[in-house]
Amino acid sequence: MPIFLGGYETKLDDKNRIKLPSGLVKQIPPDSENKFILIKGLKMHLSLYPYKEGLKVVEEVDQLNEYDEGVADFRLEFYRWLKDVVIDDSARIVLPKLLCTEVGIEKDIILVGHNNVIDIWDKTRYESHKLPQAEYEALAKKVMGSKKNIIKSE
Repeated sequence: MPIFLGGYETKLDDKNRIKLPSGLVKQIPPDSENKFILIKGLKMHLSLYPYKEGLKVVEEVDQLNEYDEGVADFRLEFYRWLKDVVIDDSARIVLPKLLCTEVGIEKDIILVGHNNVIDIWDKTRYESHKLPQAEYEALAKKVMGSKKNIIKSE
């Protein structure tokens, strides 16, 4: 499984492309062939998975009970926004305009690599989700409290 780490800033150009920073490009697995799957995230952002990892997410959705009304509604929305994208030789990808409009991506973008995915956020929306330090520390203690030496406060 590929591991993406770090936060980066970039911009959407006039052709709806973003250039991936070199720090992220270096983390792209060689076997990805620069093919990715773009998925609409749950917090009005986009999630960019290497193709093989994205297919795993698609397979999980395919396993859900299609006769459950909530599942049917979720699958309809999930597949509506699912796109495959390719990173070009200049490390750019095209973000579909309709998808950008749907999640509010305009010009300034924050990329956050974590685990096997790169999240793509409109900078303003991302900033609105940031926690003040005290809240971050309290949340870290709540969700990571049983883990030793993960988060240390001064």
